[in-house]
Amino acid sequence: MARLTPRGALRRLQDVVATYGGDVAATKRECLAVLRRARLTSADQVLALHEAACFLAALPDDEQVLADARRLLDGFERRADLRAHRDELADSGVAGTDIHYPFFAPMAGWLARTHGARLHVDWEAVDERARAQLLLWLEAFVLPGELFAFDETGWDARRWIERLRRPDETDAQFLVRCFDALPARRPARQRALEVLDLPYRIAGTLPRRRGRADGGPTDDG
Repeated sequence: MARLTPRGALRRLQDVVATYGGDVAATKRECLAVLRRARLTSADQVLALHEAACFLAALPDDEQVLADARRLLDGFERRADLRAHRDELADSGVAGTDIHYPFFAPMAGWLARTHGARLHVDWEAVDERARAQLLLWLEAFVLPGELFAFDETGWDARRWIERLRRPDETDAQFLVRCFDALPARRPARQRALEVLDLPYRIAGTLPRRRGRADGGPTDDG
């Protein structure tokens, strides 16, 4: 094969990604090697590379293709082209980009436990109704002697959460922890959190892999 440019390697990889047999595996490995070191020029190209690598990590020709695909995915969020187009790729599921979504309570709880440092409240999308209701809930999570401060300070819910949360937890982790500590059955605790309809942000999506290393959320949390 002639020396490949990044654009040519990506086009070639897309052409053969779902083809097997013969010398196709060698072609895929050569394309992956070029693209792992390349800097692509558009968000569409970065997305196409990510999808091709995910496909090969799930359905590899052999152990070598699998290793190369995983190596590319493991370093994806550190790529310069990913950083350049991160905002355009938000909500795409590409490793290293943000996802914004109003997760149901079981999923929010699972994310808080397994990837907590990446889970945040998406405050730009929280409406005034939710902010007011959340402020009322926060009064239930503090000591009786602290309630006067809610009237004295005039702080909003976001500022109170920043004050109340532990240094090692995000605002979303704090809320999941507080609602999970309510003296009620789990379905009622989850429903109380879901009524707020809070939008969340996962900062820097993790690479997609074949299979599941740790089980996802269940109805039991």
